[in-house]
Amino acid sequence: MGIHLNLARKQEHMITGIDQGSPADVGGLELGSVILALDSAPMKTMSDSEVRNISRHFEGSKMRVLLRLPGVKDNRQAVERVIYFNKNEGPV
Repeated sequence: MGIHLNLARKQEHMITGIDQGSPADVGGLELGSVILALDSAPMKTMSDSEVRNISRHFEGSKMRVLLRLPGVKDNRQAVERVIYFNKNEGPV
């Protein structure tokens, strides 16, 4: 997917890095955003290995990411982004 997460706080998975040209970059994910859910699965209930497994996608697939953008404090103002994995990406 092309992101780096701060996994130190189990309740919040903040994006601390985005690889240039990655599906996350192209999909509009922003540094400092907190990922709340991947494909409708809440992040706060996932182990680190579950996060890694659910974030692996292959050619032609897509993933829905629910985010709280930087500066937003209320999860009710979360936004959804769809990340597409094109044929040149392979597993991420």
